[in-house]
Amino acid sequence: MNELKMHVDFLFRKYPINKHIKELKEEILGNLESKKADLIAEGLDEDTAVTQAKQSITTIDYLIDGNRRIYINQYMVELLQWVLIYLLVSWIITIPLQIGIEGNTLSFFLFCIAIIVGVIYLTRSKNDLSATKYVNTASFAKWKKYVWIIWGLFFLAATLYTTALNFGSNMWFSRPIYINGPYQFAIVAIKFILPIVTIQIPLLVNKAFKLLDKYEVSDLDEN
Repeated sequence: MNELKMHVDFLFRKYPINKHIKELKEEILGNLESKKADLIAEGLDEDTAVTQAKQSITTIDYLIDGNRRIYINQYMVELLQWVLIYLLVSWIITIPLQIGIEGNTLSFFLFCIAIIVGVIYLTRSKNDLSATKYVNTASFAKWKKYVWIIWGLFFLAATLYTTALNFGSNMWFSRPIYINGPYQFAIVAIKFILPIVTIQIPLLVNKAFKLLDKYEVSDLDEN
């Protein structure tokens, strides 16, 4: 197989094939083939010419539409800080809800996850903060939209399920809804409140998207 084509395929391995990517691959392959021919014309043997042609293009991330270069470790450190903050806020919210088994379980789960994220944060903060990486913001924006849609569907489904479970028979038989005392009211209310806590997930995705602007590598940084 054409070694230059294999090299180009490797460079594009992370990107799904579409019309733009296909045209870009063909253009880069053509440029490498031309460079190889020029090097051979200058007196290099074919293997050396292929090697030097491959070394002339080692990444194509900067050519992909929507890609932005960011300080990846700085970005991840602050993102982990926000994850930890959101988890602790969610945990605090669930503390009064521990009178129900669902609230107690969720509160304990959030506390454990917060500890794990805290450990990851301490480890990540020791990494090289000058390291950079390309991130496709177009894909990120698309996923942000999907996360909100998924959360909305989950919240709607959870609310309908809780309503049907607790009041379905009353509504079906047109009987009045009766709650026996404040404790039962609290238990039912908790079941409706808990899904709201999960809104932290799409909010966190929004925060992650906004942080890309803060840690994008600028031309001044590279000078």
